[in-house]
Amino acid sequence: MTKSHDIVDRLRLFGSSAVEREAANEIERLRDELARNADEFRETITELRQRVETLTSERDEARRDVCYLRPCVCLGLKTADEYAQFRGWDCFKEDKP
Repeated sequence: MTKSHDIVDRLRLFGSSAVEREAANEIERLRDELARNADEFRETITELRQRVETLTSERDEARRDVCYLRPCVCLGLKTADEYAQFRGWDCFKEDKP
């Protein structure tokens, strides 16, 4: 007979009372619930990461529009990238090599 280190297996193999069998069943139920919750959390995290990427892209597009439309850029006093740097924005990052 192989020696099991899993508490559920040990409770079922060596437990003789109803309390031990009930404990094994509850541990197993909680493990299953935890696995389901972990899957749901992973899906939610993936969805939220995609949403952050979309919102960041939309924000950067709006910031680029502002940079191109600023009077100092239109009058040639600064480039749009310089204006973005002045504001502390990194909205032109995909344009850089």
